[in-house]
Amino acid sequence: LDSYKSVKKAPLNNELFDYVNDLVIYEFNDENEKVFINKDLVKEYAKDLRITYTSLHGVGIYTVPNIFDKYNVKYNLVGEQCVIDSMFTYAPKPNPEILDNWNLPIEYAKKNNSDIIIATDPDADRVGIMVKYNNEYELIDDEIIIIDENHDIEIINDGPAKRRKFWTMPSRKDTC
Repeated sequence: LDSYKSVKKAPLNNELFDYVNDLVIYEFNDENEKVFINKDLVKEYAKDLRITYTSLHGVGIYTVPNIFDKYNVKYNLVGEQCVIDSMFTYAPKPNPEILDNWNLPIEYAKKNNSDIIIATDPDADRVGIMVKYNNEYELIDDEIIIIDENHDIEIINDGPAKRRKFWTMPSRKDTC
């Protein structure tokens, strides 16, 4: 292939192609949910996070918002990038590690005062995360996100000296 332009869409009545139905998507989401480490924490704190999400013109739009909805996450979609588009009009190099793809999501995140921006690549097997720190959004790259004993979410890069808090969870009612 010389370009994406040479790829034709399959007609709906073509017997060589089988389109994924909603049942497959629901079953896929159920399987993904099995890897959640602590569903109770997700249920308890997800409602307090504000997330901006982009699928970078890919299939993540069929799965990620379903999980957000199930756990009552407050989120907004980057409308232009959350449309299946084989030309990748608003993300010409649709990889979450390419900073140019984050310009539009950052605009949406600032407008919606989001704490986190999440991007999945077109086949949704890779994810990129930006976090708000000092009112700017930073891409998490080779860093670790932890939740400490005070329920602060922190980013660690190159040891504790580079530790920085970017979000504090509301107080827990059920402290031990």
